[in-house]
Amino acid sequence: MWGKRVALALLLAGCGAGQGANGSGSSSDGGHDGSVEVDGSREDDDDDGASRAGPDAAMPADAGVFPVCAIGDLRAALAAAAPGATVVLRQGCRAEGPLVVPPGVTLAGEGPTSEVDGGDTGAAIEFAEGTGATVRDLRVNVLGGGWAMRAAGDGDATMERVSVHIARGAGVALRGRERVVMRSVKIDGPMFEAAAASAPTTSAGTGTWAVVAVDVGDLAAPGASGVRVEDLDISGLAVGGLSVERSVLEVIDTDVEPDADDVRGIVVSAFESDVRVRGVRITDLFAGNGVPAIAVSAVSSPRVEIADLRVENGAGYGVFADRSAVAIDGVIASGLGAPAVQVQGGSLVARALDLEGGDGAGVVAIDAERVEVRGSTVARQVRAPVPSTSGTVELGDGVLVRRASGTAPMPAIVLADVALDDNARAGLLVDLGGAAPASVSLTNVRARAAGSALGVVSQRAVMPAGWDAAVIREGAALTNDGVFGGGIDVAGIIMPPAIAWRPSL
Repeated sequence: MWGKRVALALLLAGCGAGQGANGSGSSSDGGHDGSVEVDGSREDDDDDGASRAGPDAAMPADAGVFPVCAIGDLRAALAAAAPGATVVLRQGCRAEGPLVVPPGVTLAGEGPTSEVDGGDTGAAIEFAEGTGATVRDLRVNVLGGGWAMRAAGDGDATMERVSVHIARGAGVALRGRERVVMRSVKIDGPMFEAAAASAPTTSAGTGTWAVVAVDVGDLAAPGASGVRVEDLDISGLAVGGLSVERSVLEVIDTDVEPDADDVRGIVVSAFESDVRVRGVRITDLFAGNGVPAIAVSAVSSPRVEIADLRVENGAGYGVFADRSAVAIDGVIASGLGAPAVQVQGGSLVARALDLEGGDGAGVVAIDAERVEVRGSTVARQVRAPVPSTSGTVELGDGVLVRRASGTAPMPAIVLADVALDDNARAGLLVDLGGAAPASVSLTNVRARAAGSALGVVSQRAVMPAGWDAAVIREGAALTNDGVFGGGIDVAGIIMPPAIAWRPSL
């Protein structure tokens, strides 16, 4: 540490009363305990035009940490800072990356007018390997195709109250870290609804992803590792929000404001990851130029836990999971352009679903080992084409359970305290390709239908006697279910839409 103090003292000797990098006198207030302050070269707004220089500007701030006289010295101050130091980019100051934050050091601003600009490649701010580095209270501008912040290699990283604006490029890149915490980080890009059909899809032309993480956290012990995002705030991205691969992700939000809006693409995309999403509200989710719209996507993920998710005005799926174990405790979705929940393989255990007025279906489960829905309402799903194995099929079902592959497990089907109201084609349709379910239990299930719509029916399935005897049928379901002879189309397995948009680092 003594060597760093000497180096910084030599660097800054005589700087307090000297000229900044642009020829303007500037200094730092030494009254910030334990911090290195990077003072801008802009003059104060005082009528006398006095600079911020104080009488003790050239003195150590505290405990071997020194003030810095100009923005041009920011990189040197970070390099010389010892663990525990805070380098402060003052209000109204603008620095240019790349900047490297050493282990144990905090790079802090004084709000959104403390700005760091990124270049064409690389990251504006880089976390060095190691533990204890923090970036907080500043704004990062990604202008030419690079990243706002990047943390690669061993260690951890913390980001707090950082605002990221992306013109072209992406937000945060993470690889190999044990733990990354993001609190109140806001990331926005240029996407808006009218541009969704044709806007670019690469970082050379637009803002693509908010966060991309690969190999972050320990899948064998996910409790205290991985990426933790608190109070998510993303908007205007052109491909997606958060993408994780072989990582642990926890997204927690407690406010009532939209957490993701005006996003084209996939808000949370997981590959072979452990994911928990709680309290997230998504509005205005677009698709276009080949990019699908999905609120939460999971592929080959051992645990996907979703609680209190709300999706409004979405052009695609609410939840799409492939070969993943999905547990849901509360999803509200209305007016989506694709099934609100679709699982392929894996399992679905869900409660407190409130799914209304979506295109094609509320829940689609294909080749799932277990399909369990409790305490839910699935209502007024409309007839609409849904992607299938080849082309599309028109669905309009509350819940569709299908066994498409002869090698898929026989499903265990459980519905309890579920209302299936006024869905365009069927409330519950079970199609098992001629096989029998592992088990089926319908308890306090109500199915109401109108016109030619069905309530609770099966086709191409060997169902146990009386499997639907406890169903409460209302309206047209009373007569239509009794004369149903089968033969209606069902959806099949599709390639998970997120695969084509899997980012790389």
